[in-house]
Amino acid sequence: MLRLPRGSQGLKVTGKIPTHAAFGEKAILACDYEPESGIGIYSVKWYKDGKEFYRYEPWHENKNQFFSQPGVKVDATASTDRLIVLKSVNHDTSGKFKCEVSAERPSYDTVAYSGDLLVVVVPEGLPQITGLQKSYRIGDNVRINCTSAPSKPAASLIWYINDKKAPDSYLQEYPPFEVLEKRLEKSVLGMNFTLEQHHFRDDTLEIACTATVATIYWQSVRHSVQLPSTYWQPPPRDPVPNPSTGQASASPKASLSFFIWLKFSALILSFLIDYLFS
Repeated sequence: MLRLPRGSQGLKVTGKIPTHAAFGEKAILACDYEPESGIGIYSVKWYKDGKEFYRYEPWHENKNQFFSQPGVKVDATASTDRLIVLKSVNHDTSGKFKCEVSAERPSYDTVAYSGDLLVVVVPEGLPQITGLQKSYRIGDNVRINCTSAPSKPAASLIWYINDKKAPDSYLQEYPPFEVLEKRLEKSVLGMNFTLEQHHFRDDTLEIACTATVATIYWQSVRHSVQLPSTYWQPPPRDPVPNPSTGQASASPKASLSFFIWLKFSALILSFLIDYLFS
């Protein structure tokens, strides 16, 4: 929220509050201001859920003052009147943050900027694909699951086939299940479809699953499946037509083999006759 009183000549405040921060990491909140010409700044205050945790008063002996609030750990050495650094954020850090800047007299203008911050626990590692076979044939059924590592909130999962988002009709949705010891959640998304020729690109099926958490986590895992080569058998040769009759006859190679067999049989028969009557 940005409010500019007294038109373009009044106190101006701009800020930046991240929508998400990773659990255990730092978060940086910005509050920049431009006072009206000839009028100084009386104070800069920061609030979380309506409770003050930082105050800057340039006229005060102790210009920077910090107030303890649950989930708010200000890095005093890195913070200024225009920049607040929160360290080791946790679930209690989530909430609405507001920067409030007040001008000195005679205007006494007060302008505020606010935004919501959500602390998330990102998954450790990549999502996992289970149930995928090493090879498939056209007509086979593919039944696989994609499971994210525990996070808070639960990760959003998306299936891709050959770099295209899988149709909703292929998907099997499951509710997230809780990992009790850390209050985290796992996400599972199934996919079930029958393989057709159009699923393969150059005889290769590319399967990918992407997991996202808020605006600070994106990871994808990809697998390739090859369409197995089939045994190729040449078609039978057409019979060779007989020039004299016009009818199909055996090929020359087959006729030659038959002639050799007859000659060999005659030799064997001659040998047996000589042996029996000698």
